[in-house]
Amino acid sequence: MCIQSRSNPASPSHFGESLDFFATIVLVVYVAIIAVLFLFVIIMSNIKIVKIYKNVLDFFNL
Repeated sequence: MCIQSRSNPASPSHFGESLDFFATIVLVVYVAIIAVLFLFVIIMSNIKIVKIYKNVLDFFNL
């Protein structure tokens, strides 16, 4: 007769695994937020460069 022990979800081994998963999710979300902010800054600076370039072309009537 084989007795199977039920694993407790609150046991330390499962708790550590869930913390690793949670830490991975937090890290992925953090990196994604930084990437979105970086792209936002690039897009906003690119708009300013285009406006400046257009003003220079208008100034020289090109």
